[in-house]
Amino acid sequence: MWAYLGDQSLETPEYLGPEVFTIRIKKTPKGPVPEEVRKEWVGVNIGGARELLREVEAGFATENFKEGTHYAVPISTALPALLERSIPAACWFATRSPMPVWLFFDKNTVEVIEQQEPCNQ
Repeated sequence: MWAYLGDQSLETPEYLGPEVFTIRIKKTPKGPVPEEVRKEWVGVNIGGARELLREVEAGFATENFKEGTHYAVPISTALPALLERSIPAACWFATRSPMPVWLFFDKNTVEVIEQQEPCNQ
């Protein structure tokens, strides 16, 4: 579900699609995060999601994230959305060191609520 990217920046066109979406988590995401924390994502709406266009090596996960299979969301956007649902789950992420920069949600666990207008247009 999430990854540390170190020096690898996703803020480039070769990694992220130009469209920006609001997504709703509809199933418990997979990943190395404790299940009780992952379950709290179900029902959360998160803006700023962008399609992953290129494979990314997951710094802290069980597998790499393949292109076209995940949405990437900045932790700075996702964490406040989770905080509205569950303070303990949000605290779990906030106390990780180092804190992840991006969260990746498998397309099979989310639904697109709306497409947003990109800031640069």
